[in-house]
Amino acid sequence: LPLAHSPGLQQQDRQGGSSSSSSEQAVALQLLQLLMAAVGQSGPEKLTQPLPEPSARTLEVLRRALAAGWCDQVSRRVRSAGYVARLAQDGRQGRHAVRYSPACLAEEVFLHPRSSLAKAAPEYVVYGDIVRTAKRPYMALVTAIEPQWLADCGSSLCQVSEPVPEPAPFYQPEADCVMGWHDATYSQHSWQLPRLLLPHPD
Repeated sequence: LPLAHSPGLQQQDRQGGSSSSSSEQAVALQLLQLLMAAVGQSGPEKLTQPLPEPSARTLEVLRRALAAGWCDQVSRRVRSAGYVARLAQDGRQGRHAVRYSPACLAEEVFLHPRSSLAKAAPEYVVYGDIVRTAKRPYMALVTAIEPQWLADCGSSLCQVSEPVPEPAPFYQPEADCVMGWHDATYSQHSWQLPRLLLPHPD
């Protein structure tokens, strides 16, 4: 996927509104182009141009772009946040493979203990590939994402309900329309997403 030209990044530019400056978008594009150029080279030593330190906003843009580009390669952690916290308390965090359920696969996959995300074990991630070993399948090229992004990034896999009765619909002056809350689920597993605030259909 040529991420520098990803529709997901373009979508993020539209959704970011006035809070997203053109300079941040330019840095995000530069990072993507440098990373994609490095993929085809024989090793990291070939990348002579240093990558600029990205801002928090730029990192969010990149993560959203990956969520959009790989919306069918989203995985959700199987075990609870409490389980991850207990691993940290026992000093076992980062030494155990954490189990994940992929959005579009029937099997479970794992976050490798040596992954940079192993200690955090985010609830939702996107992956670029599955590496199958004799022991278990591991996710590769893993990036943490936020569940509230998925309704926009992966709309084809998102199911949205009719407006819920509570909280009641209300008029929003900024949008000049009545807004209502909707329940949303994602993937063939019907993961519950944060509620969506959308224009009321009536």
